Amino acid sequence: MRDVQLLNKFVAESMSDETAKRYMSAIDICGMIEAETSLEPKFLLSVTATECLLLGKEYRDFLDWKLREKVAHKAFIHIVNVVASATLKQKMDLNLIVRLFPGVEYRPEQFPGLVYRLKKPKTATLIFSSGKMICTGAKSEKLAKKAVTNVVDELKRNGIVILGKPEIQIQNIVSSAGLGGHIDLELATLICPGV
Repeated sequence: MRDVQLLNKFVAESMSDETAKRYMSAIDICGMIEAETSLEPKFLLSVTATECLLLGKEYRDFLDWKLREKVAHKAFIHIVNVVASATLKQKMDLNLIVRLFPGVEYRPEQFPGLVYRLKKPKTATLIFSSGKMICTGAKSEKLAKKAVTNVVDELKRNGIVILGKPEIQIQNIVSSAGLGGHIDLELATLICPGV
């Protein structure tokens, strides 16, 4: 804390406004470092504060980019669920499918679709009498399309007549993401104005 007070005094006596702004930015960033802050974020904030001292206003975008670059290696995105729809362009006899595949779930009094589960890829495909299908649970677009194709192939192999190939469309992708660290919203507002 004594270092911050010394920097404040120096800024007050500084000879140029630009230098004062640089020091104030560095002080603001150093002020974000707390005793319980882990070593890596302390280092990143210290480097950022030093860059504030060295870089003028015209390099502000460069500084933003450098800070993002420092934390980017920790960021992640995981796909949790891909939902695909498909149409067979023909009517389906769901009662016949139930007779041929005893493992499927079909309770027409509760829900108009039949649930066809695959173990690989682990998905659930809803099949409706209209010939429309909805596949959920896949972890990628490729696996969602593969699941629909596998269901159609299994139906064909067991005597269900299906004309043509299913038209498959990805409808939704659910993912989770993380920045791999702690987000200091006050610091973010200083570095990214207007956010």
